[in-house]
Amino acid sequence: MAKQTKRVSKKKKTTSDKNGSKTDTKFKLGNPGGPGRPKKEICIPHILREIMAEPIAKKSKRTKLDVILDNVVNMAIKGDSWSIQFVADRTEGKPQLSIAMAIEDKRPKFTGKNPTKFLNEYINFQNAEA
Repeated sequence: MAKQTKRVSKKKKTTSDKNGSKTDTKFKLGNPGGPGRPKKEICIPHILREIMAEPIAKKSKRTKLDVILDNVVNMAIKGDSWSIQFVADRTEGKPQLSIAMAIEDKRPKFTGKNPTKFLNEYINFQNAEA
């Protein structure tokens, strides 16, 4: 004998609105845009910003970040190259990287007078490049 399985249908949940008509509950009533983007997970930079904003002591106005930056500046004063570069980058900004290129155009120029001569020169140029 063949084994019979019972088929279960999946019905969508519905709800009634003010007028009594049934609607799908995928989107809540009164919110046509849906639930929106999910909340962002807490990430390490967010946690660090919160920790660095905490005061050193209960009655102190100085934060942990203030103390760390003071130490970096003191290290720069003593001559530590990493801290000098760090302070310079944060105060003056990193220099813009610019690349200048000079490209010489060796293609034959068309003057408009002799198209046949130009085409022959251009074909010769293309063959020489290949």
